[in-house]
Amino acid sequence: MWQRDETDGLGRSSRLRELSKQVTSEDPAARAIRALRAWDLTLHGKPVGRTLDLVEEALLPDGELPPELGWCRDTWGFELPAIIGLTYVYTDQLAKAEKLFSDAIMDFTVAGWSGAHLGFGHFLMGLVRFRRGFLTEAEGFLREGLRLSERIAPDIPLQWDAVGVLADTLLARGRAEEAWALAEKYRFRPPFHPSAMVLPDAPSLYGKLQLARGDYAGAIRTFREVGAQLDDRGRRNTVWAPWASHLAVALHATGEVEEARKTAEDAVARAREFGTASAVGTALRLQAAVWDGTAAVELLEEAVSTLTLSPVAYDLAYALVDLGAALRRAGRLEEAAEYLYQGIEMAQHCTADGLVGRARRELSYSGLRPNRLRTLSKDALSKPEWDVAKLAVRGVPPQRIAEQLGLELSLVQRRLASVHRKAGTGPDGLAAALGLTPPPDADLI
Repeated sequence: MWQRDETDGLGRSSRLRELSKQVTSEDPAARAIRALRAWDLTLHGKPVGRTLDLVEEALLPDGELPPELGWCRDTWGFELPAIIGLTYVYTDQLAKAEKLFSDAIMDFTVAGWSGAHLGFGHFLMGLVRFRRGFLTEAEGFLREGLRLSERIAPDIPLQWDAVGVLADTLLARGRAEEAWALAEKYRFRPPFHPSAMVLPDAPSLYGKLQLARGDYAGAIRTFREVGAQLDDRGRRNTVWAPWASHLAVALHATGEVEEARKTAEDAVARAREFGTASAVGTALRLQAAVWDGTAAVELLEEAVSTLTLSPVAYDLAYALVDLGAALRRAGRLEEAAEYLYQGIEMAQHCTADGLVGRARRELSYSGLRPNRLRTLSKDALSKPEWDVAKLAVRGVPPQRIAEQLGLELSLVQRRLASVHRKAGTGPDGLAAALGLTPPPDADLI
């Protein structure tokens, strides 16, 4: 599973690029080559537009898998549809990825494939639920994937896939010690298997575990090593391998401020090159962690504004709490309270208990009491959310939406964030996800 020759990463990318140019739509292998090329571009962090075009060319006009790329077909194996789904995972097309992975679990179950295939299906579903911020559901899918992997053999790539994302999920839920114990139990530590790709990048996840434990020196070593290896292979995706931003945080914690800021700036540049809202917004949030005062506030304001246009609820909740805390430290208590209240509500929706606790502490430092937490519905949009969504699909920017509806910009941004979270997509896929048709001149409004 996921076998690769790591020493020839750039050469393989070049060959895929040439093959994708040579094949015609009538070529039986055309769809598979385009899917592989799309995944290769994703790993390399190339601009997302071309990547999504290639994925669409690999699928049928209605967005479904062609028969030869079915989950249970022998032609290409289940890796090809998995690659398409993973490309969606890392390009903010989470609702599309979720549908593919749901189909995988169903197809494997009907076929009676109860081993590695079904385990991988549960891992994939756990990964996409984690990305969407549905942490409790993600944990459930990942634990089932891990259980199925244990029935096969120890230390297989599927087990490391499940353990890595499960540990990341536990970190997001505020259970750092449990995450570390899980990694220790399953020997999720270097050296990682040299011929198997762990999703997301295993050394980057391990470095995050070290960072969460306060082992800054160890985290710095891990991030530096993986960064050098991935750069040699041209792999610059900051979502699949988030080593650079976290290296900046670790460096800042050890007093290496100048290098930390330079590293964080480079991570943001990589994220901007890739171009998804989740990549850019998360990189900006982590860049803010190595700055203070007005600079940190401005970076976090941009992070929140950017993440509002993505389907990654936990990352947005984290940015909201960070912004509220930065505003509190700057003495802007009224603004701080607004963002902290938004953050605590969204964190509770994600079941990110550690983040909820942190937001509550920030509110108490401001002399405020947390409002009563509400559980947000993810099944349907409210009428006010629909009003905002319909204008957004037409290409109306948030400031104009606020003016047309007579609302505060912050309220429009909050409703947009809810819309994207519930729809499971960013702006590009919003119309399709909601069954709306944008006008031909939507981008000109």
